[in-house]
Amino acid sequence: MKHNPKINNKEAVRIIAVGVILMLVLFFSSDILNLFTISPTQAAAISLRGTSKIGSASNGRDVTLTFDTGGNAPQTGDVVFLWGGRGNSSDAQAWGPITTGYTAIATIDSTGPKFGVWYKVMGGTPDTQVQGEGGGSTSHGVVYGAYVIDGSTLDLAIFDQTAVSTGELSSWVPDGPAITTQTAGAWVITHAANSTNDASRGTVTNYTLFTGASVNEPDDFNSESAYRTIASPGTEDPPAWSAWSAGIGGAITIALKPKNDSPALVIDNPPAGNTNVAEGANYSIQYDLSDGDSVATVDFYYDTNNDGVGGTAIAACQDQVEGTNATCSFNTNILTVSTAYYIYGVASDGVNPNVTTVSSGTITVNDAPALTVTQPDGISDTIAQDASYNITYSLSDSDNVVTVAFYYDTNNSGLDGNTISGACAIAAEGTNSTCTWNTTSVTPGSYYIYGITSDGMTQVNAYSSGTVTINSRPTLSVSQPDGTSDTIAQDASYNIAYSLSDPDNVVTAAFYYDTNNSGLDGTMKEQPLAVGILPASPRGYIMSTAKLMTEQILKSAHTLPVKSPSTQDQPFPFPNPTALPILLLKAIYTTSLIPYPILTILSLPLFITTPTTPVLTAILFPALARLLPKARMLLVLGIPAELLPGHIMFMALLMTDLIQLAHIHQDKSPSTLHQLPISLSLPPEIKPVP
Repeated sequence: MKHNPKINNKEAVRIIAVGVILMLVLFFSSDILNLFTISPTQAAAISLRGTSKIGSASNGRDVTLTFDTGGNAPQTGDVVFLWGGRGNSSDAQAWGPITTGYTAIATIDSTGPKFGVWYKVMGGTPDTQVQGEGGGSTSHGVVYGAYVIDGSTLDLAIFDQTAVSTGELSSWVPDGPAITTQTAGAWVITHAANSTNDASRGTVTNYTLFTGASVNEPDDFNSESAYRTIASPGTEDPPAWSAWSAGIGGAITIALKPKNDSPALVIDNPPAGNTNVAEGANYSIQYDLSDGDSVATVDFYYDTNNDGVGGTAIAACQDQVEGTNATCSFNTNILTVSTAYYIYGVASDGVNPNVTTVSSGTITVNDAPALTVTQPDGISDTIAQDASYNITYSLSDSDNVVTVAFYYDTNNSGLDGNTISGACAIAAEGTNSTCTWNTTSVTPGSYYIYGITSDGMTQVNAYSSGTVTINSRPTLSVSQPDGTSDTIAQDASYNIAYSLSDPDNVVTAAFYYDTNNSGLDGTMKEQPLAVGILPASPRGYIMSTAKLMTEQILKSAHTLPVKSPSTQDQPFPFPNPTALPILLLKAIYTTSLIPYPILTILSLPLFITTPTTPVLTAILFPALARLLPKARMLLVLGIPAELLPGHIMFMALLMTDLIQLAHIHQDKSPSTLHQLPISLSLPPEIKPVP
């Protein structure tokens, strides 16, 4: 059975469409590929100044070529190229440029045409014309052409490659020799001449002609040139002229080098104005660097002015590469604080003169604040609970006005303390300045003080070297009497019940009796003494109790009147002040186990006071009491002048009483002293003795 496949209309349309697409792709394949081809970077395009010139003459006459005028006239730095020559029957006649200053690129001194190419860079007064030598022979045909290249579009080297010459060739259709270019955008110009009289020289494929001329003489001369821009470096072989008749001649091909683009450098950061940078911080220079035909790099510098010379190299920002919004970072510790600096870059491509660009603005390294906390230093820095304390500090900033906030902390690290309110929350700059900290409601304890300051750029903190100690206040409560069953007989004793404590000190309490429960204006009960903590041993009891009692006596002496020595027969001016000293002396004098030097040392606590009272020290009185019972001896040290008389009188009287009472009551045994109650008072029969 025969199979007859069928193709429907839709399939036919599809097949036709695919075929058309394939044909289009094949036809335009080269153009399509060109869309995705990245061309080499082009240098500045070489361009002509005005129009090319051509001139001819017979009979060996000279040829004069006049350049365009006005804006198309040759300018300083432009390069004029002269090409051509004359026919040849004798080598005696001159040929080439008559106008001075031209340099030969290449010449062909053949038995046929005399031919060459020359150039001249226009100086301060550019030429308006150029003359070519005809040789003067009546048989010579003469042709010269010229073109002017805009010097601003040429590299300083002018030539991209050494010129190539064919030399003399016979029966030759003009065809320029190949040349290898080195730079994208180079111009290849081929110049040819031969011994024919042929005005229809034709064209050179992909080249633009500089129109030539031919002269019919016995020694015919025919010359023309053509040029082309070569996009990519490489070997360029100019095609032959399409219709030029063969003859004796030759060709010279030259390659012109386009001007190399200077690097283009823009500094974006620092921007206009001034940018502050924190001390020791990194700063990023932002820049744009490009070069159309070379690889460029840039070196950065800093300077206090914007002239772009004499600055200091930024080591971290040398040989930086091309890029848009490229950055280079360096540490600003190389800069002097509080000084404004410009940043400038020097870009180089190894071909053109260096390009220098200076930032429009400056950067200034901000001077960080300086902060020290000198108090507390841990020496004599104990205050009462809820008292105020003066924090001493030094704060400065050379380029900003700053303040400091203080905090208290249980340790000297972490910056995790508590805010101090009031004046110390926003303390001003100063040297050895103080701000007062009100410690109300602050838990007693030892605290470091630290401060934090910032100038908006840099935060600085500092801890104190020592602590301030907030001393806990004693707690005292009287539980008896409470008004319940608290009635006693006249002249009877009554036990006062109380609680007294202090977590960080040994404290005492004095009790008074009063007709009401306000005013604190009652009467002290016969030198009572309340001690929170007592040593276990008799000697420890005596020593600690003596010191506490002595402090009370000396503190009281500031406010009580003191009798003069002439009134010693009067009782002592405050009730029973000698109770505890008597007990101390009884213990000392009724033991034979303690030698006199130790007795003296044991007596010192009686007259050594706390730091808040004058320092009074009586020495050697136990020994003196044995030797001179009636003597009144006292050595007084460190008493303020205004307090000296009263203290001397008080201590003199006290010494006399102590000595005599010690002898009167030396029969008492010290072994029972530790059994005495906490409240001590003199027996009724003991009275102060004058």
